Order: sequence, then C-alpha cells, then structure tokens
Amino acid sequence: MDKSILKQKRKLGLSLGLIVLSSQVVFTLIELLLKYLNIEETETLTYIFNAFSLYVVSFLLVKLLLRKVENVEPKPKVKLTFKKFMWYLFIAYGLGIFCATFTNEIITMFSDLMNNEISDRVEEIMSNSTPIPLILFVAIIGPIFEELMFRGLLLKKLRVYGDKTAIIYTGIAFGLFHTNLSQILFATIIGMVFAYVVCKTNNIKYSILIHMIINLMGSIATLVAVHGTDVMQIILSVIVIFITVAAIITVPIKASKKDIEISNESKYDKKKLYNNIGYIISCIIVVIITVLAMIL
Repeated sequence: MDKSILKQKRKLGLSLGLIVLSSQVVFTLIELLLKYLNIEETETLTYIFNAFSLYVVSFLLVKLLLRKVENVEPKPKVKLTFKKFMWYLFIAYGLGIFCATFTNEIITMFSDLMNNEISDRVEEIMSNSTPIPLILFVAIIGPIFEELMFRGLLLKKLRVYGDKTAIIYTGIAFGLFHTNLSQILFATIIGMVFAYVVCKTNNIKYSILIHMIINLMGSIATLVAVHGTDVMQIILSVIVIFITVAAIITVPIKASKKDIEISNESKYDKKKLYNNIGYIISCIIVVIITVLAMIL
C-alpha cells in the first residue's frame, strides 16, 4: 500500500478522536477558568462554551489535520423535490426513533441486572433546559456545525473510497462522536441517512435542514415531556409511533426495489480504513470519555 494513502487513512481515523478529546479538554479548561474567576456558570453560558469548544476549536483542529487529505472531485448538485425531501426526513426520524427506543430498552435491562441506573447526561441537560437556549443550540447551531464537520469536511475526504464506504464510515463516526450510550446507535443510523442524502444530491443544505428538523422535533418532545399535558404527550407518542412503524416497513420495500442503491466506486484501496493507528486511538478516546461520562 502507498505510504501516502496509509497516512491519509490514519489522519481520517484520528479525526474523530481529535474532535472528541479537544472539545472535552477545552470545555473543561473553560469551566476551571470560570471557577477560578468565581463566575457562576449559567445554562446559556454552558451551551455557548460547549458550542465554542466543539464547533469552533474542534472543527478548526480537524480541518488543519485533514488539510492535505484529498477531497472527492466536485460533482453537480441535484435538486430534491419536496416529496423526496420529506421521505428522507421521514426515514431518518423513524429509523432514529426505533434505534433510540431499542437502545434505551437494552440500557434499562442492564441497569436492572446491575441494580444501578446508567445515567443519560444529554437527556438530563435537555430536560433541565429552557426553550430558547435548547432550540437555539440543539436545533439550529448544532446541526449546522455538525453537518459541516461530518457531511461536509469528513465525507468529502472519504468519498474517494466510494460513497457506500463514506456513508458507513461517517455514520459510525457521527454515532461515536456523541460519546453517550443512549445516542450512539441512533446517531449512527441518522448520520448514515444524512450522508446518503448528501451523496445523492451533492448538496449539504438538505442534510442540514433534515438534521435541524429532527433536532427540533426532539427538543419539542423534551419540552412536552417536561411541561406538556397528558393529552399532548399521548398525541405526540402516537405520531412518533406511526412514523417509526411506517419507516421500518417502507425501507425494506424501497431496498427490494433497488430505489436506494448508491455507487461504491473507489479511487483507492479501502483496506486499512479502520485497521490503522489513527482509528484505533480514536476508538480508545471515545470509549474512555463515554465511560467517564457514565460514572462521573
């Protein structure tokens, strides 16, 4: 294997670990600085500093790391019809909710077996959030920068190894990036759908919009669960169940008709994309931070 290509794969593998570690380090340093300056950390400040560490510092560091890694050749943009856009949104949300429900059931089962509750820090933060910061950072700012990082920067670098490979790789990276057991499978699946949409359209604006809507729906669901009436919660649950069941049914049908096939033509050998020191280091970092988040 060409040493330059192997080096490229190591950098791609290391990028996930760099995102996770750098954001955690910067955010921790900011918290320590606030304590040293005796400044009270408010909800809004927490969101701002988390966004800065994750979407500014980490993004710039990864962009610097990957600056010499080859991009896929630009392809013509394809316009999505409203019907097609809504179908992608429908599938992403439905499959995501199914995965989240499945994961939460598994976590609950293990919690009962160990007689020790496994905390979900993201759910705790969102449940204690007020509407404006929650919607601003979770439904608007977060999706924009996460899409630029994963479906913009990272996907462009990986498409030289084939679109299917790039979709799977960035989906897994997006799932692991959340460092939260209850979100990993959910984020992996919707991340693959986002990447699929970008590969089909060569336009990141569609994945940003779908991501925004899904996060907005999640934010609304959290607010309804905390502040809503029983009737509102029942109506929301019925809608979510309908979308989830319909998505599970329609995806295999579409797949059998070969409506979701995508090219995997590769410019370079796909070997060592995962089995390299950069990717291994990233996985170790993700595991450590995920475990620490559960026990601290």
